[in-house]
Amino acid sequence: MNTKIESLPRPRLRALHAAGAVVADRNGFSPKPTPFEAKPLAALQAGTIISRHVGRFEADSALRELPARVRKGQRVATINALGNAHAVLAPFDGIVTEMLTSCGQPCEYGQPVLRMAPA
Repeated sequence: MNTKIESLPRPRLRALHAAGAVVADRNGFSPKPTPFEAKPLAALQAGTIISRHVGRFEADSALRELPARVRKGQRVATINALGNAHAVLAPFDGIVTEMLTSCGQPCEYGQPVLRMAPA
C-alpha cells in the first residue's frame, strides 16, 4: 500500500509503519521509522501491556498502590481519546508491578503502559 505522507496524520503514519506498510512521500520514498516504531512488539518484555489506542492514559483505581493483584479481563486502565474511553484489560491473572506511563499523560498506539508478572 503506497500512501502520500502529506495526507496522513502523524499517529496514523506511525500505525502504518508499525503494521509494516510502505508509506511513500511525494518523491516515492518511505521515511525511516524511528527506533520506537521499528521495535517489534514481540521484542517487548513478557508481561508488558501496550496501548492499542492514542489518547490520555488513566490508571484504574485498583492500581493506585503498586504492586496490585488483577484477574484476567479486569480493567486496569483507560485510554481517553476524543471523548471515547477505551478499556485496557489485563491479559492474564497476575500482579501489576510497574506503570510505564504516568496518569494523565498522552500515550500512542503501541506504547508500553503497564508491566505485569504472573501470579
